[in-house]
Amino acid sequence: MPKSKPRKKSKKSLAKTRYPFVPATEDKFIVIEDDPITFIYKVTGTIANEAKGTVIVKSIPIEDSIRPVELKFPPALQKEGSEPTCFEYQWEQLTFLFGLDDPSKFMNLFGVLTDDEKRLLMRFVSTCQNLASYSVINSKNSVKMSWGASGPSTVQVDLSSHEEFSGFSATFRQLHNDGETASWQKALSVINRAANAAGLDPDDLAAVRATLKQWRKARARLNEKAAPTMIAERLNKNLKPEHPLPLKGVVPEDLIRKFNYGDTLHWGDQREKLADLTNGDPFNERYHKYCCQLTMSSLSHYYFGFAVLVAAALGVPELGQEE
Repeated sequence: MPKSKPRKKSKKSLAKTRYPFVPATEDKFIVIEDDPITFIYKVTGTIANEAKGTVIVKSIPIEDSIRPVELKFPPALQKEGSEPTCFEYQWEQLTFLFGLDDPSKFMNLFGVLTDDEKRLLMRFVSTCQNLASYSVINSKNSVKMSWGASGPSTVQVDLSSHEEFSGFSATFRQLHNDGETASWQKALSVINRAANAAGLDPDDLAAVRATLKQWRKARARLNEKAAPTMIAERLNKNLKPEHPLPLKGVVPEDLIRKFNYGDTLHWGDQREKLADLTNGDPFNERYHKYCCQLTMSSLSHYYFGFAVLVAAALGVPELGQEE
């Protein structure tokens, strides 16, 4: 007689026991401080494995605890990208921090712009549209951490490739560096001049100036501190200087300059400062590159928003916005 085949185990017998997720009922935080890194996570709940006697703690970065944030307008230049959620995520942070009004409602100043000014503004807009399609803008680079009761903690930094980061940095510089021919600063100066020459009534001119001032202040703050740092500060206004903050000590303007002119674009006058910052440690280099990329992404989305304002000044407010 032929041998009988062994019976297959049912799917039910192979199924793992699923333990319930218990949402957190009070605010608790996990602080990771290991020079140079500083991260803060908010506990969202736990999963207790009774069989193993272990507990899995679920958490999110403190800056993500503000989500969802109701947006005041569609994420700028979202249709130019391939990953809409990246644009939404950035504009949730920018809206929470600055509450910028819809830039497509800015005043039409086309009639008082010179031909050279129109070309400069169009170049600024097209550079933003180009940058919005880059893989760095449309990827979710992150830092992943894990640790247990025994053994060392592990940290994994996901980054774009050197090629992707270099291309991103080169185009970003055209918007960010004040000396570039069609930079944000040059575009702002053109808009200012046109508004003052447009013969607006006092109320309209005051409104235009107030809008531009709001955008100037937002850019200045994004150059001073990383968005996650500012979000944590706003969530807890009683923080003292000695308290931990996510990405504490990161100054975007300085960090971007160190990478641009110490490695990525030029092996120039910032290379010694960059070497001192990373201290020859591969992890330090990856961590600071992660911080640099994160802050450049925040500023890029800010520039995309300003590009919509510029397009409105050119008389094409729908440019770059979702139809």
